[in-house]
Amino acid sequence: MDTSDKRMAVGDGDERVALLRESIRRAFPAEPYSGKITISDDYLADPEMRAEKELHDALQGRRWTDVPSHLFRRAEDTYGILTEEAYPAFLAAWLMYSLEDMDEGNEVREFLVYSFQTMRQFRVLNADQRLVVRSLLSEFKERDPLEFIRDHATEAIRLIDRGRY
Repeated sequence: MDTSDKRMAVGDGDERVALLRESIRRAFPAEPYSGKITISDDYLADPEMRAEKELHDALQGRRWTDVPSHLFRRAEDTYGILTEEAYPAFLAAWLMYSLEDMDEGNEVREFLVYSFQTMRQFRVLNADQRLVVRSLLSEFKERDPLEFIRDHATEAIRLIDRGRY
């Protein structure tokens, strides 16, 4: 591939990422959420629940568009402890962050790709949200620099297509 072909491929990838971001915005309404955040909300005073408390405090009463970016660097996989009600309200924040640095490693992306092979919460998403997640996984399958992430994305897509969530 010569230099002009590489630029075109990168440009196409950037356009696809922009389209994915727009799809996420359309499928996941940015509405304030004030319900139960984690499956451990009743035990947040317990010092062992530090991650749950941090997640709760960062999300309570917010929209997914307001999730502080520092949360992704310290809690890249905590979306897995969200309640079934909070999951669709906030998953979009993790999805958006997973699109950062598409040509480099991204821990949020790694956890997301892996989690969609087994995550039962996927079933609480509506059809449009599921389609967005599948599209995101398809992009990761094609573009992630790490082979194991591409392989996990391929398997997650296969499970989604078979309805195994």
